[in-house]
Amino acid sequence: MAKTELSKSTFIRAVQCLKSVYLNKNRPFLRDHLEARQLNKFERGHEIGYLAWKLFPNGIDCSPKYPGAYAKAAAKTAELILGGAKILYEAVFEYDGIRVLPDIIVLENGEINMYEVKGSLNVSPTYILDAALQYYVLNGAGFTPSHTFILHVNKNYVYPGGEIRPEDFFVFDDITSEVIQQQEFIKFKIPEAKAAVNAHKSPEVAIGPHCYLPYPCDFRGLCWKSVPEDSPLYLNSIDLQSRFRLASEGFTSISQIPLEGNDNKLMKMEIEARISGKPKYQSSELQKIFYSTKQQVYLKILFIENAIPRLAG
Repeated sequence: MAKTELSKSTFIRAVQCLKSVYLNKNRPFLRDHLEARQLNKFERGHEIGYLAWKLFPNGIDCSPKYPGAYAKAAAKTAELILGGAKILYEAVFEYDGIRVLPDIIVLENGEINMYEVKGSLNVSPTYILDAALQYYVLNGAGFTPSHTFILHVNKNYVYPGGEIRPEDFFVFDDITSEVIQQQEFIKFKIPEAKAAVNAHKSPEVAIGPHCYLPYPCDFRGLCWKSVPEDSPLYLNSIDLQSRFRLASEGFTSISQIPLEGNDNKLMKMEIEARISGKPKYQSSELQKIFYSTKQQVYLKILFIENAIPRLAG
């Protein structure tokens, strides 16, 4: 079988940044350490996927049990489809040196329907591109999807407690036409992505908003090592485009940014706090909150991100 050069994730990475996909394949030891939040994101993805399986019960889990089993899993997937299997989870398809594992495949009445499960509230352009690559591979492998769907979280869902009904929790979006429209772009980008993966040296790519969009790159520590800590590129009070605009205008330090006439109060507060090294806050607003009660007030902020709700309401 031909060598697998790309997966769904490496293709999306290549579209975002060719240097990143080269480093991912050839210099993985330079990757930033994964934060707990990112690890939690992976776990949430698995949790959402298993809940979606309940919409299509009694399927066959085709996912390989170890990295060297992908080729066998792809052969087994084809065998199951040709043998009349109806529902497959994590089926493996390979074509043109690309390997994909659609979340759910449903075969019924001579049709092949592909479902991708996402833990977000909306369908993003990246999700469509993700599904479009999978369509390209399935089509090339001889299993053209009749329909392609994205299952994402229903933003109007309110957890009533007890067992979650997946039919209430998920929304089905048919993206078949969008996926087909992306095929020419997919065909154009594949050679570029493969060339980057197989290059003898890292492509030269300057830092930019693509370091964060659509996903934060895990090689920022390498590419950003020469960016000083007081660079406007690290300002949290303005968007990415504004940060890079300031840098392009020659501001290498936040101390160079004029504050007089700056209408962005939050940005002004952040710059003053960073330069002075002291926290900035609006005491008048805090007084309204804390002085309205005679009881002692303690403040503790905790963040938790669950893909599937734990508490009713």
